[in-house]
Amino acid sequence: MQQEKTIYSVLIGLIVLSVVFLIIERVIGRGRQQSVFRRGWCTDVIYWVITPFFTKQLVKYGIILPAGLLVLAKVTTVEGMQQRTYDGFGPLGDQPLWLQALEIYVLVDFIGYWTHRMFHRGRWWRKCPCDR
Repeated sequence: MQQEKTIYSVLIGLIVLSVVFLIIERVIGRGRQQSVFRRGWCTDVIYWVITPFFTKQLVKYGIILPAGLLVLAKVTTVEGMQQRTYDGFGPLGDQPLWLQALEIYVLVDFIGYWTHRMFHRGRWWRKCPCDR
């Protein structure tokens, strides 16, 4: 049931965002008209549909793995993690929360941008048959 809910959420999000970006592209585009079904369109659709599923798993393991390593290194305990008494350490942990959030946002956006560019260049996956 939960997986169906996730699939429907992704599909609804895809449709809504596609319409929003189509309107933005038509209204304030780069001064040139391009067809909706252009070269690279298939790659864009696959990226939009697949990314949320992979991102969810990456985030889950991106949180669990470091937490597990901290417990194995005896920096903290499982109980300390569950009670949220472990606040981290080092210069990044000493920064204000708003600054940490901003840094994470910039880092994720930077990685997402370059990942998307690599997909379009065909280095990380082959071109879709419909894009040839």
